[in-house]
Amino acid sequence: RRVYAMLEDYCRGLASQTAEHGKSSQRHSIGFVLSCFRLRFASSLYALHETTQRRLDRVMATLRYMELDTPRLDSDTRDPEEYDEEDDEVAIAEYLAGRSVGDLEWERDRLIELKEAIGDPDRPSSKMNRLLDELEKRRDPVSGRIRQTVIFTRFYDTLVDIEPWLRRRKPGILLGCYSGAGCRYYDPEVSDMVSADREEIKERFLRGEIDVLVCTDAAAEGVNLQTADLLINFDMGWNPMKLEQRIGRIDRIGQKHSTVYVLNLFYLDTAEEIVYGRL
Repeated sequence: RRVYAMLEDYCRGLASQTAEHGKSSQRHSIGFVLSCFRLRFASSLYALHETTQRRLDRVMATLRYMELDTPRLDSDTRDPEEYDEEDDEVAIAEYLAGRSVGDLEWERDRLIELKEAIGDPDRPSSKMNRLLDELEKRRDPVSGRIRQTVIFTRFYDTLVDIEPWLRRRKPGILLGCYSGAGCRYYDPEVSDMVSADREEIKERFLRGEIDVLVCTDAAAEGVNLQTADLLINFDMGWNPMKLEQRIGRIDRIGQKHSTVYVLNLFYLDTAEEIVYGRL
């Protein structure tokens, strides 16, 4: 709640600065840009921490360049999938153009405060604890395996956060990860994650060699995972078509279970709860 309140203050302040000093194109699309920060919070504190750090690095670099009276930094040209499947970092970066030193110093201070409030991203969030509890309920008491489950998140940063928590809390879990940045699965023979292509991950899941598959929306279309009866939306994504596409991975022809379940995780008293109600 404390982090969310600080994030909302930051968003309101940035919107106010843009309305007063920003270019016309910036004023028209500031809502879209600020939603990127709120989406990151809704996905995971780890994702918000990483975005906050990257944004802080950009702001401080811009201030240094302004002190040296050099041209402003160009937009990010790195591969978007380094961050996530629908990367908005380039759009956010444009909001450094034309900013005053005072505005940038204000943003630098707010970002430092926000990062400190988030604290150690290695601590499990309440959402992460809920995910771990739900998976434990699906553990077979005899074999120790977890009934097949598909987990979706919009952001690759969040997948990177989920993977070690599952491996740490569920040693030996037959885990798979599917994203545009690469795919991997847990190999019991080497007791570690090994790389694989998308088709191999899908086939291993359908053969029952993967119990829990964590996906970004790279898997939301054209991937058949009908051997699972539970899909968990770790974040909502805010796009009803995306959610329908996710659900369609298990709710499809060939599904052997008479009932399939969808569990949606979201933070109470935040914009994400409002979005969930609309969806």
